[in-house]
Amino acid sequence: MNKSSSKLSRQYSSTINLNARGKNRTAVIIFAIGVVIIVAIVGAILKFGVYDQLRRLDDAIEKYNGIVAKGQQLSESLADYGSIEKEYRTRCLDWLDNEKADVDRRTVLDLIERELMTRGSVKSISIHDSVLSVGMSDMNLMDISAMMESLIDQPIVASAVLNSAKTEKSNDSDDVVLDFSITIRLKPAESEVIQ
Repeated sequence: MNKSSSKLSRQYSSTINLNARGKNRTAVIIFAIGVVIIVAIVGAILKFGVYDQLRRLDDAIEKYNGIVAKGQQLSESLADYGSIEKEYRTRCLDWLDNEKADVDRRTVLDLIERELMTRGSVKSISIHDSVLSVGMSDMNLMDISAMMESLIDQPIVASAVLNSAKTEKSNDSDDVVLDFSITIRLKPAESEVIQ
């Protein structure tokens, strides 16, 4: 009985199987690592796929609102442009109005284009009543003389005077006039007679 009681006691004795306990611990560690990896992947998706996109959207909305505000500010600053343009045209371009002028302004402009601009560089034009002052350059004295003769022959011109001329010697024999000005007195516009 001794033998059987020792067998029986061996069957019911408590033993610890370290191998089984180690496998259970490894499963927990693998599970924990898997959870950490899943949390990291979900976090990356949330950061790059949601948070960064929302931040870019907020930046774009902020830039858009800034541009809209700037556009409104520019619109407000240009609100009185019409009245400023009207005043400018009244003060600066009224000399083109033939009703107030002593001479036909379109004929004067045609004269400038035909006789002056084709011969040299026109730098400035000033007209007051019936006196036209023109600043020019890039012509020699012979060209200026020919232009003056041609101007005097025009029906709208009463007189033409060369006011000042600065010359400079160039390598060739002709003097090159750097700057000069002409004063042209214009004849009053003739009123058209209706027949």
